[in-house]
Amino acid sequence: MRVTPTPRALPLGILGLMLLGTAGCSVDAGPITIPRTAVQQILVTEAIERALDGLEWPDLEGRTVVVRSGAPGVGYGSPSLTTDEGYLLRAGEVRVARSGGRVVDDPSQADYVLTLLAGALSLDRSRRLFGIEGTEGGFFPITFPMLAIYERLHEEGFAKTQIVLNDAHSGGLVHASGPATATTYYRTQTFFFVIRIRETDTSRPESYE
Repeated sequence: MRVTPTPRALPLGILGLMLLGTAGCSVDAGPITIPRTAVQQILVTEAIERALDGLEWPDLEGRTVVVRSGAPGVGYGSPSLTTDEGYLLRAGEVRVARSGGRVVDDPSQADYVLTLLAGALSLDRSRRLFGIEGTEGGFFPITFPMLAIYERLHEEGFAKTQIVLNDAHSGGLVHASGPATATTYYRTQTFFFVIRIRETDTSRPESYE
């Protein structure tokens, strides 16, 4: 007896073959793209804020302070700051102001030089997928949606910082604190194509995407 597939049966049969091909399939996350997503930016900036909050800040009431920063791969005083180091520098200046100090640019007009050291300012990403990865076209202008029996995406921000305060004229050590570390996370889990669970410890709403 010969069975002729009906038009409705064809998509179901194709879907069944695709699902059979997912057994034991897993993929790792690809490289982090630039520009970062809003979630990724918040992960790093909040990790920086938390690490700075974990430091003991000196009383700078009435003092003038030059604020400098140093991060891996970037020379001290370099004019080409990375985005993360730029944020670290500005966040440090805010804390100097909160401590009663006044930020200046000219070391000759400063009482102190505050150096913000960053052992790490980073974003890590991992992903596991049991299903079929979607496509974005290419040689054939056809796209296929991702079919995820289970997908887990985990992104983590990390910051390690410390501060060193020196006399601007003598160079002597006035105050030091740290290192302090902090992490943030955002993760999603998808079950059977449509059920999604989101978790984060940042100020970003879990339901926002």
